[in-house]
Amino acid sequence: MIKISIGHKIFIGFFVLILLSSSFLFITLPTLTEINVLSSSVVPLSKEMGALQRYTEKAKDLESKLELYLTVRTEEAKEDVLESTKNLNQEVALIKRGENLPRLAEISDISLELTGATYSLLGLVDKLDSTYKINLQIIAVNKLFDKFQNAQETLQRERLASLQKNLKRQEEIITAILDRFFKIEISIVVFGLLASFFLTKFITKNLSKLRKATGQIAAGNFQSRIDISAKDEIGQLAASFNSMAEDLEKTTVSKEYVDNIIASIVETLIVIEPNLKINIVNNAACKLLGYKREELIGEHFKKIFSLKDSILSQEEFLDRLSQGRLINFETYYRRKNTKEIPVLLSVSAMINESGDISYIICVARDITERKIAEEKIKEIAEMKSKLTSMVSHELRTPMAAIKTGISIVLDGLAGQINEEQEDILDTARRNVDRLARLINDVLDFQKLEAGKMDFRMVDNNINEVISECHKAMISLAKKKDLKFELELSEELSDLKFDRDKIMQVLSNLVNNAIKFTDKGSITISSKQLPEGVLVSVIDTGHGINDEEKERVFSSFEQLRRPAGGKEAGSGLGLAISREIIQKHKGRIWVESKLNHGSTFYFILPLR
Repeated sequence: MIKISIGHKIFIGFFVLILLSSSFLFITLPTLTEINVLSSSVVPLSKEMGALQRYTEKAKDLESKLELYLTVRTEEAKEDVLESTKNLNQEVALIKRGENLPRLAEISDISLELTGATYSLLGLVDKLDSTYKINLQIIAVNKLFDKFQNAQETLQRERLASLQKNLKRQEEIITAILDRFFKIEISIVVFGLLASFFLTKFITKNLSKLRKATGQIAAGNFQSRIDISAKDEIGQLAASFNSMAEDLEKTTVSKEYVDNIIASIVETLIVIEPNLKINIVNNAACKLLGYKREELIGEHFKKIFSLKDSILSQEEFLDRLSQGRLINFETYYRRKNTKEIPVLLSVSAMINESGDISYIICVARDITERKIAEEKIKEIAEMKSKLTSMVSHELRTPMAAIKTGISIVLDGLAGQINEEQEDILDTARRNVDRLARLINDVLDFQKLEAGKMDFRMVDNNINEVISECHKAMISLAKKKDLKFELELSEELSDLKFDRDKIMQVLSNLVNNAIKFTDKGSITISSKQLPEGVLVSVIDTGHGINDEEKERVFSSFEQLRRPAGGKEAGSGLGLAISREIIQKHKGRIWVESKLNHGSTFYFILPLR
């Protein structure tokens, strides 16, 4: 088909009417030139939108691969992240090297920042760095994803605005051409209907199509196409706008696309309106709750939740929910069959440009298995506590009988015994005493853990308790030729504490100090501090290494035995001491250096 321009068509049509055709051509040609300029501006705009689309697809691919890797932490997922990062970097290099698109410079810079931050995050995870640093880097990466999305949306809005402005100007030009044409057509009708017919056929038909289609595209209908097969300027312009509409349709996220993403999310997702009416539910939510989607849309959110065992009332819960202020809140979803399912609910608000809440996004995870596991752990703990208590109590009776029998024989009440028999019975009595102490420690620890041990909090003098402990333990220290000294401050505040329990703590600390000190001294001191009274038990013994200090107050943990050490403890003395001090709202700790002695501190707070 021969390509004939609009100018030629008008010239041929007006050749019959020389004066009118000359005047029309004079008026129309400048406007047609502007149409050509507008047409030529569409092409780079189309390229720019295409490049932006490629950036967006690669960034979204990186975001999804990184989210999967942070969830599963597998090498395969990591390789996918690295591949996506490489693809995004290649796209940046391609755009900067090959295409002159200056408006994409900001997107390119953000993309480079994003890939750099991703590599840093992978490095932290590979090095098994601290959770804090990894979480900080995850936040930085997420901020860059948000920054990228904001820049992409801003550029897309700007390009769309340029297009709409272009289209509006095109529509104005076309309208102006038509207006001028129809004015001159009146004159043409006077001189000849035939010329009017051909001009209308060649020009008006395509211009009307162009104006209608461009108006639809400007209104946001990117599926609209301009059906003009002519090879003239209008045909070229129509082809350019059709190409632009295709690019916009690809780069503009459709509602169907968003709905498909929401429907495919594994965790339950429910979008509600500010009035707490359900607006969107995904497939996972429908499956968990047993409802069809149409049974939930438009219903109030309270239809599907229960506040079983919650610290919030229904009014408080709904108020916080309506403000998007619930983060990781444990609650219950109510299924269609009324069965309640425990979930971990996270809520965030979608804010519009005016600062108001448009929608509230609720993401919930089914924690039924976790709850079952917690119940089983609780049952096991209760069983352990009951078993420990029962065994310890049952052992006390035969232990008392054994101890009494050994004492009777040792005292000679059952007949005379020789020296060898006395040594054997004395060893047996020491072991029975040790077993009795172990049973008492287990029972005390079990009572403390269960919160069943009574505390008599009355006014007491801590120096008197320290002196009493010194008097009771000094003979044991002398057996090892150890100095046992007191350094007590006379100006101490009055304290409320359980005398027997604090005596037990001091006895445990001093007994350990004597056990682990071969030479030197043991000192108990008291000192007034602003927050309370500080008591210290200082020894010059073997000391504690850093590893043992981490677990010295743990239950059933025994310190490293010194060379030649005979009697092992229950491993509960320090754990019981810690519980007793904590029940007094105080704190206990140790400072030590291997082979340089240890100092155990505890503070009893003021009344």
